[in-house]
Amino acid sequence: MKHKKHLSIALVALTITSGIAGCSNAASSKQSTTVKATNTETDTQNTKDIKTNLIAKADAVSKKIDEASQKSGWIEATDFPDIASDLQLLAVTVGMEHEKLVNHNETLRNKIMDVKKKVSSFSNEEATVANKNLTSGNVIYQAILMDDFHNILDEVNLSHSNNDLATLVSIDKSSPEAEIIKQAREGIESIEKYTYPTIQRIETNFSKYPSSFSDKEFKLIGESINNLKSSLEKQLKMMKQFDGNTENSELDYEYLLKSATEDYKKAETNIEKLESSWNIVYTSK
Repeated sequence: MKHKKHLSIALVALTITSGIAGCSNAASSKQSTTVKATNTETDTQNTKDIKTNLIAKADAVSKKIDEASQKSGWIEATDFPDIASDLQLLAVTVGMEHEKLVNHNETLRNKIMDVKKKVSSFSNEEATVANKNLTSGNVIYQAILMDDFHNILDEVNLSHSNNDLATLVSIDKSSPEAEIIKQAREGIESIEKYTYPTIQRIETNFSKYPSSFSDKEFKLIGESINNLKSSLEKQLKMMKQFDGNTENSELDYEYLLKSATEDYKKAETNIEKLESSWNIVYTSK
């Protein structure tokens, strides 16, 4: 019955601290990620160089698809995020609509062809805009970081319906111990297979373009990543007390919940500051 005892304590503590975490049920609605052109005097050779560079990047993504598909004929789930982020950024850079990419070879190759066709038809001004977009922190953030950040903010927010710890604590305290253990294990699996990898993907994508962000932007993003990881680690630590495999210890649930919530709020505030500086409004559809 130890699981029930721990669950009751956690439920009381979560009730005490739940008012700290604000709800954040944001979905995806993006403003245009295109940087306005300021120089229409680009010479023809410069435009040719830009086109050559962009087409080479498209070919590089195509090569990644070939290499990832070589063994099995399709792209493994572990290889897809890197390919998707490169292609997504390239598509947004050249002015195409931001669309969620799916792991399907033909669809991805068609997207690459569309990118190359668009680049080939660029005017001097359009080439200049695309070249600026390629290294714009604003464009990079919206193309390959923003969706993941908002998804993770929802997952880590203790007041959100997607939060695994909150789901566990909401179980009726009179539920059979087996049901509590089952719910705990499902939540832990969700964190380890989805939430953590998503944070790691944010870190990986962010690390590719350090020079594209100002010092302030870099700090806000970096701190947000660290705070989300810290909050998630504390939540996972509490959940593992109910998985039937971890030796129970007397955790200070109230402290951990409060600390996890504060970490989340810091990340949320930083993302709000960052998006506000770029006039981004991320709202529900």
